[in-house]
Amino acid sequence: MTGSFDEQERRAAAQMERDHPGWAVLWGTHTRLYWAFPTFHAPPGTMIAAPDTAGLATRMQHTELATRAHMPPRASQPRGNDSA
Repeated sequence: MTGSFDEQERRAAAQMERDHPGWAVLWGTHTRLYWAFPTFHAPPGTMIAAPDTAGLATRMQHTELATRAHMPPRASQPRGNDSA
């Protein structure tokens, strides 16, 4: 019984990952939660969880907005002509 339920949830997690580039999404069999990990520049240890895909999508969006507002830009690559 739990196998078919978990398969449905795994498919939903895979769809969430396709719908939200920049996130790795999985279904936690034991926690019964969806988990999302940013693959974009975010504070170390950033992860979110929700019991359903709608809640996860909302939290993903909030995390993206907060990260953009609070993360310093990545250091740019040297341009080659900056030597003295």
